[in-house]
Amino acid sequence: MSIKYSRISRTPNFLRLFQAAFKERFFEHASLRPYLASGLGGVADYLVIVLTVGELIESVRLAANSGLPYRVIGAGSGLLMSEVGFNGLVIVNRSSQVALIDEDSQVVADSGVELGELVNRAAEKGLGGLEWLSVIPGTVGGALVTRAYHHHHQLKSYVRAITALVFEGSQSRLLTVDDDEFERGFLERLRTDDRFTPTILAARIQFTRLSPEKILSRLRGFYHQRPNPHGAFGHCFSPELALLPAALRLRTTQLFTQAGLTVNANQPDVITLPSGAKPSTVRRALSLVQEAVWREATLKLTLRLGFAGYWPKSNANDSFL
Repeated sequence: MSIKYSRISRTPNFLRLFQAAFKERFFEHASLRPYLASGLGGVADYLVIVLTVGELIESVRLAANSGLPYRVIGAGSGLLMSEVGFNGLVIVNRSSQVALIDEDSQVVADSGVELGELVNRAAEKGLGGLEWLSVIPGTVGGALVTRAYHHHHQLKSYVRAITALVFEGSQSRLLTVDDDEFERGFLERLRTDDRFTPTILAARIQFTRLSPEKILSRLRGFYHQRPNPHGAFGHCFSPELALLPAALRLRTTQLFTQAGLTVNANQPDVITLPSGAKPSTVRRALSLVQEAVWREATLKLTLRLGFAGYWPKSNANDSFL
């Protein structure tokens, strides 16, 4: 959900600050696999688990003030981490507050809330209309960064405002962005401009008041589509592979299969990662698919995954992403 690189500081003072603030939730030399939906990735120099927005703000400020590279992740469903690991701090966002704005049928959700949990918590308040979110693995913050969608639905269309922590030089401040500013490209800049590094803290999301029976019926309609996200990546590209001509879809499936990856028979945009798969192999397969589609159909596939950690130049155009 945010990333920043700067000169690293590993002074005892930095360690004492994090250990004092987060105690048993701060780790050194931590494997990232348990925290990523893919089950892939190397070791982070440091890892901290935050449980509230306040802790998220504190961890980001501590890292930034210490000159420490950091990456905030949610469920890790839209992120491929290098097997070489992450040279800095990974912040695992488990913030979970959900609050109802009753008169507007809106919900304010922390960025670490998982999408299925958001739908369930809203349903308890008689709010629905976004049941399709239950089929998307990930969190509110991650879904905004990756522009999560299901068919013609897109989360950002229902977001009325977000709150983010932004840095201006060495100073940080809280920024609230309304839906009009979304249309002026805030989220696009968040994805494409490395100098623009806000950390999404919370979002105000528009629901619709529905009867309990209607909400339950809609949830049942999506139940069979709910994925098991661990060990898989879904909807890696825009446009989706399912929209390609059949012969070209078959070619992309062959490329994934040659890399040792399994493509879902019913959803060509979902690939399953075998035990022992390497992130560099997955990334190379994604690149080969992009090249094949461009060569055979002159169609540019845009990756919707994020990459983090150190990537050798043979696997990436940039050596540090």
